[in-house]
Amino acid sequence: NFAGVSEWATERYDDEADLAEIPVLTDTAEFPFYYVNLSFTSAADDKYASDYRGRIEKERIWECVVETRDEVEEVVEINWDVSEVPGEYYVYLKDKVTDKTTDMRQTPIYRYQGDKRQFSLVVTTHPIPVIGTATTLENAYCYPNPTKDKITFVLPPGKVTIQIFSIAGEKVFEEVDTDGVTWTWKCINSANEKVASGIYIYTLSDGNSIKKGKLGVIK
Repeated sequence: NFAGVSEWATERYDDEADLAEIPVLTDTAEFPFYYVNLSFTSAADDKYASDYRGRIEKERIWECVVETRDEVEEVVEINWDVSEVPGEYYVYLKDKVTDKTTDMRQTPIYRYQGDKRQFSLVVTTHPIPVIGTATTLENAYCYPNPTKDKITFVLPPGKVTIQIFSIAGEKVFEEVDTDGVTWTWKCINSANEKVASGIYIYTLSDGNSIKKGKLGVIK
C-alpha cells in the first residue's frame, strides 16, 4: 500500500495514480498464515489500495482500515517505511479504537488484536502529542518484538518493576521502580552480559497488579 501527495491529486479517485482494486489474498505454502488488507477510505466509503492526495499545507490525514481475511484472534502486525517522507514532516499512526498515537519515525511497527481496525495516517508540519501510549499496566507494551539488541517498554506513569525470565523460569534481569513512561532493556543479564537468542518472559508490576508477556531475542 502507498499514500502520497501530488500537485494535481484530488481528494477523490485519481485515475493516473490511485489504485482502487484491493488484492485478494490467499494462503501459500511459503506463507501459510493469515493475511490482512489495508485500504485507504474516502468520505464516500470508497476503498483504495494506494491513494494520492493534494499537497500538504499544514496537515494531511488519510483514513484507512485494516481487515483480516477471516475472523481471527491472532495479533495483527503493521509495518511501514517512512524514509521517503521529507524530514520536515511528522508522521503519525492513530488507532481509532484505542486512541493510541504512534510516532511512525520512531517506531516501525504496530501490533493489535482483532479482525478489523480503523486508523488515521497523519502527516503534519508540527508535532502532536503521542497520547494513549500506556495509561494503565494492562495496555503497556514493548517494541520491537522480537529484537536483536534492545527492546523498549512503554509503561504507564508511576513506578513499575520489570523482571525478565528465561523460558525455564530463571531470572535474567530486574529493574526496580522505573520512574518514567519508557524503559529500554539492552538484552543483557544481571552480569551485564548479552543474553542468548530465544524466548523470554517478562513481568510488569506496579504494586497493585501484574502483567506478563513474552518477548523474543534473535541474532
